[in-house]
Amino acid sequence: MGGVFLSYRRAEREWADRLARNLGNRFGRDLVFQDVEDISIGQRWRDVIGDAILDAEVILAAIGPYWVVDKQDRRRLDDPEDVLRGELVDALAVGKPIVPVLVGGAEMPSRDEIPEALAELTEREWAELADGTWNADVERLLEQLRVLILPTRGSEPLSRVQEELGLLEQEFWARHSAGASADALDIAQRTLAMLDRVSPLYPQAVFLQIMRGYSHKNRAIELFALERDEEARGELDASDRVFTTLVEEFPDEPAAWDGKGSVLAMQGHLEESLPYFDRAIEIKPDYWQPRENRKNILAELGRSG
Repeated sequence: MGGVFLSYRRAEREWADRLARNLGNRFGRDLVFQDVEDISIGQRWRDVIGDAILDAEVILAAIGPYWVVDKQDRRRLDDPEDVLRGELVDALAVGKPIVPVLVGGAEMPSRDEIPEALAELTEREWAELADGTWNADVERLLEQLRVLILPTRGSEPLSRVQEELGLLEQEFWARHSAGASADALDIAQRTLAMLDRVSPLYPQAVFLQIMRGYSHKNRAIELFALERDEEARGELDASDRVFTTLVEEFPDEPAAWDGKGSVLAMQGHLEESLPYFDRAIEIKPDYWQPRENRKNILAELGRSG
């Protein structure tokens, strides 16, 4: 499964990064191709990009204020060697679904404003992500992507997905409690693989996104236990990205705040974690997990409350 290929100008990376985090929560970071993150040193970037386009289920073309004319008043799209132009020409050539996504207040360019090689883009239905209504706009975009991606994936009832994920979580903690870190690590990875498979079917299921954050955290727990500290820190960073995005998108979801707080605590930021637990409790006073987390953090800090 190739997921989503995100095409964007480097000058507009602020919006691209934000969109990539939104998408990563639904599709899994490995199923969202963003060149800055996904081309390793020493790789032939043209080959990597070409393969990613062929594998992708849909191409998102982020169009911002510098997409046609950059900050130096250059029309880079007119240059046949322009990387962004090449990405989109290749995607059009192989018939991939392409969705222009307007960011940063940009307007959809007219056919006369872009090279003939890209003129077909103006015939595609586009979406807009406005800064002031970003979260609501993202939800609409994800629903449109769901329509494009569903035909490439098998259906799976959400109730069964939730049941299977619950069983995996139980199995993880049973192996963790038994000290079987390698087995627990494998279960956490299986959970993430399942989320990559089913999340695009249900892009608005917040439960699945929360599970993604905790699964990365679970992997970090076992990697630390196996003394694979560098990998563990990477998993904690992944978990932090998930919960940070959830807090932004769903500020009334208590599990998002509890998850963010628990990651901060694991990273050693004990004092910083407390407001997140407090917010989770404020939203849902009978939520036992943040209360327990808060109690443990205060004990570590030598305080009561």
